[in-house]
Amino acid sequence: MARTPDDKLTIANQHFRCTDCGRCCRDWYVTLLPDDKRRLSKLQWRQEDQVPENFIATVNKKEYIAHRSDGTCIYFDRDAGNCMIHARHGEIIKPLGCRVYPFNIVAALDNEHSVMARYDCPAVRTDEGQPLSQSKRQIDRYIEDLRIGDGFDRYDREGLDADAIRKVVAGVYKLVIDSPTLACPAAVTAANIAAYRLEQLGTDFLNDVNPNRFLESFLRRAVADSLEMSPPKHVSNVERWRFMVLFTAYMRRDESLIGQGLRGRARRAGAIMRMILKSGNLHELGEEHPDMALHSRELFEMPIVNLEEVDWSLYREMIKVRLQTYQFFGNANFNAGIYSGMQLLLLTFPLVIAAARWHAAARHRTRLELLPVDVDYAVGAIDHAFGRAQVLNMGFYRMLSRQMVDIDSYRRLVWSLLRGA
Repeated sequence: MARTPDDKLTIANQHFRCTDCGRCCRDWYVTLLPDDKRRLSKLQWRQEDQVPENFIATVNKKEYIAHRSDGTCIYFDRDAGNCMIHARHGEIIKPLGCRVYPFNIVAALDNEHSVMARYDCPAVRTDEGQPLSQSKRQIDRYIEDLRIGDGFDRYDREGLDADAIRKVVAGVYKLVIDSPTLACPAAVTAANIAAYRLEQLGTDFLNDVNPNRFLESFLRRAVADSLEMSPPKHVSNVERWRFMVLFTAYMRRDESLIGQGLRGRARRAGAIMRMILKSGNLHELGEEHPDMALHSRELFEMPIVNLEEVDWSLYREMIKVRLQTYQFFGNANFNAGIYSGMQLLLLTFPLVIAAARWHAAARHRTRLELLPVDVDYAVGAIDHAFGRAQVLNMGFYRMLSRQMVDIDSYRRLVWSLLRGA
């Protein structure tokens, strides 16, 4: 879809400067477009570059840049730690997927595009460098090259008009998630309650009335109710099973199966079943995960010794950025509706807690202390899959997610994972 001068651009309040860490040259399998293949096929390489003639890996009829046996892209210079295409031929020659990352660009409200930087990039999580808004000219070129389709349809919006969506999302952002008086667990729980109740109010009500007249009191009531609720009961065995199934779906890195054949897929299936049913090793689902086996019971029951001091600000920033750019529903999340999309976004909190716990346990098995490095890893790992891992779009996983965003079930998950009960 060609852009017009009237098109708007919503850019996240983030900062980014590439640090040449090379993670995206290891963890990502970049889809090849016809133009990408044409440019790469014409490149001339020195013998010492050791670039194979066949640069394409095909999986399920989709074509990607091939990787070496050690997991690195064939164009990654292991000695220099950077991209050989970029170094030898210039940034513009690189495949579009390489150039765009870590920007995530989707069509949003009306003639608007929204842009954020994904948190699976370590440089994005440091929030250093120039503001994303200073890359507007570059982003405009990416939008043209990506040929992004239309924005939210009526199903995505669940019938809400654009003005109502803006005011509802801004209200949840400012009055709940960004509240300086609410700790992160209380804020996300209150936001989950608010999303459920907003859906119950109905589309006609939210479209026909001025949300500003009631939204503040409505959201403050959700916050008050979340704080007044008594401690929930422990999670049931069924709830633990549901959670572990979803957790493995978020943590699995199916890109690493490219070129592994049936034997590799069988090993992956076995690793997933072990994690769900008893004791498993996250490292078997992805190279970046901790290499340690942990029983699912330990994941819930080990107490966090520094619970009150844990800094969840990075996770909170990720939630705020996705709300700010509307990248939690519609095109950004498998066409989920606005209410379910918001609840699915908030469901990432127990997933981040679990990933942080596992990372901390790998460092010290008997004393679970969550440090910033654990939260940093967890936010990157979960955001990597949100709205991107195709397995999460399957009906079975959507059903599990809907069951877990139920207010009572959600509170039990968060409480148990935080308290180790």
